[in-house]
Amino acid sequence: MRIATWNVNSIRQRLDHLLTWLRDCAPTSSACREIKCVDEGISARSHRAARLQCRHPWPEDLSTAWALLSKYPLEEATPRLVGDEEDVHARFLEGVVSLKSGVVRVACL
Repeated sequence: MRIATWNVNSIRQRLDHLLTWLRDCAPTSSACREIKCVDEGISARSHRAARLQCRHPWPEDLSTAWALLSKYPLEEATPRLVGDEEDVHARFLEGVVSLKSGVVRVACL
């Protein structure tokens, strides 16, 4: 399993770079920080092109949203530390990736 992370700093400006990076790095799962977008069209284009599932579980008004991408099913994505429902700073994202042999919890902060 290969897990990678990248501080994208605006997916609108770097979508082609992101797709090239995903192709070249070929991660099983990756966390993209500061995509600064929750536009379904952009995330749909990026994960379709890279054949990845995508989760970015933030409300529409959050400008620094992060995303998890995975070649395997993403069962959940939690955008804050567990137990702190008031944490809305978007500096932590974790998700559960389902593999044939079990599950892996991927976290990025």
